[in-house]
Amino acid sequence: MVIQSVSLLPRRVPVPMAVASGGVRVVIETTMRHLPYRGLFTAVVTRDEVRQGKPAPDIFLKAADTLAVPPDRCLVYEDSDEGIEARPRLDLRPEHGDLHPQQRAGRRIQLPAHHTEGQRLTGRPHEFTNTATVTGGGDTTTHTATDRVIRGTPPSLTISKTHIGNFAQGGKGTYTITVANTGGPTDGSAFTVQDMLPPGLTAADISGPGWTCGLSAAACTRSDVLPAGTSYPSITLKVKVSCHAPHGVTNTATTTGGGDTTTHTATDPTTIKRDRDRDGERCHDDHRLTS
Repeated sequence: MVIQSVSLLPRRVPVPMAVASGGVRVVIETTMRHLPYRGLFTAVVTRDEVRQGKPAPDIFLKAADTLAVPPDRCLVYEDSDEGIEARPRLDLRPEHGDLHPQQRAGRRIQLPAHHTEGQRLTGRPHEFTNTATVTGGGDTTTHTATDRVIRGTPPSLTISKTHIGNFAQGGKGTYTITVANTGGPTDGSAFTVQDMLPPGLTAADISGPGWTCGLSAAACTRSDVLPAGTSYPSITLKVKVSCHAPHGVTNTATTTGGGDTTTHTATDPTTIKRDRDRDGERCHDDHRLTS
């Protein structure tokens, strides 16, 4: 990614730098907290703070203004199609009420862009190599950094569901549900985990750290960003087992949302032991199924 490339540039002379992202602040800040580069940047400007996002030039101009650096003294390192498209439009006035004084005076603003479309990798259209160079400041050598990145990778959620041992008629049981992400970071939108209990089981309690859960629907929701390669704290679902529960059931849970448009499913086959009293009659309890 661009941030990684910029982090490799020589630091002989301190240079004020800002992140100018088309994403929303909550997503960008959360993602950067998991990266070792946050301290390199004086400011972070996101889509929330301007009227028009990329490919309009507003975000770049706002970043320059935040750094108190004239736009014509800035360099842009960009790897997105929208940001690259903004380059020839930087002469135009963005519809923003309070940008750099040069823009308000109606002067033509040129924000030099240093970017590359990247070398496409055969058979892998979402990957490319980004290249950045720097020279000057008394250093006669041109320094280069390259970074192989995945552009626009959507999140890809997974869901797993487990229990320990066998359940018994008239007893209780516990399921553990875990959601992980094997794709890009989620987008901060809400998503839901729902358990669809089979006949013979009823929900007694459902909870998990950071989750908002409802017992009647046996469902939990949250919207905080899930970075790539991580998982949320597990959800614990406690159930009552009816005296009329069959010998075997399959419990199913689903998850959807967070920018992942696919509904993912996990199933957990569960063995239920019969329970008879001393007279050979089936158990009786207050959570048995009725016809």
